[in-house]
Amino acid sequence: MPNRTTSIRRRRQSLVGLALALALLSGCAREPETTLAFRAQTEGRRLVVEGTTSLPDEAPLLIQLHKPPDMAPLLESTAIVKAGTFTTAMPLPPTMAEGPYALRVFFSPRARAWSPRVQEVVGPEGEHLRGPLVRQDPEGYKVLERVEPVWIGPSGV
Repeated sequence: MPNRTTSIRRRRQSLVGLALALALLSGCAREPETTLAFRAQTEGRRLVVEGTTSLPDEAPLLIQLHKPPDMAPLLESTAIVKAGTFTTAMPLPPTMAEGPYALRVFFSPRARAWSPRVQEVVGPEGEHLRGPLVRQDPEGYKVLERVEPVWIGPSGV
């Protein structure tokens, strides 16, 4: 039968082992998924895009309107993230035809100069970006991109 000292020693070893395991597991925790959602609506002859994201404040976003199937950008604007939200308005040319379009919102760690805080959060190569909206750019860094279909016409977007 083990004595009391042996029993206490085993408990301490178990607690130390548990503490080490927890410390290791907490260091291996995955970074949270990077989110990006938006909606678009027409206001007169402007396309207004509003959205939310988990990107940090001051992160620059590129917003483009494309016409499928060639996907060449027809309109382009930028927005800066503030408190998890962004908004921009793009003037619609009078010659823009009614029909289906694609709206693209894009973040790249190499898009343009941004604050050190943004770089700290996403990483210089976008290595801290996570989730289904993140893809590897051909140059090897990660980008965040969401493309959604929109209808431009008299009934709005």
